[in-house]
Amino acid sequence: MRWQGRRQSSNVEDRRGSRISRGVGMGGGIGTIVIILIALYTGQDPAVLMNGLNQVTGGGTRTEEVPINETPEEAQMREFTGFVLADTEDTWNAIFTGAGRQYAEPSLVLF
Repeated sequence: MRWQGRRQSSNVEDRRGSRISRGVGMGGGIGTIVIILIALYTGQDPAVLMNGLNQVTGGGTRTEEVPINETPEEAQMREFTGFVLADTEDTWNAIFTGAGRQYAEPSLVLF
């Protein structure tokens, strides 16, 4: 199958160059690990849960962008991932439309 040069999904978010720093008042250690594990177990985004905790405890997080040096192989993998997601979106949109329903397209986050 030829995939290069074909549509890629716009629902891919590349966070590979993002770093999250803890703010004042944010505890670390085992409690943070437990919260992250609970979030992962329940299928939630750990960052959302940590942000909610920061609002309660008065702490904050800061995201800084760090430039990444993407190799040609990594770029090809990123593009292939975008193509695969676009292909699944097209397929499921057609299936859902045929059933008279609407498909909620997922987002894919690269870390």
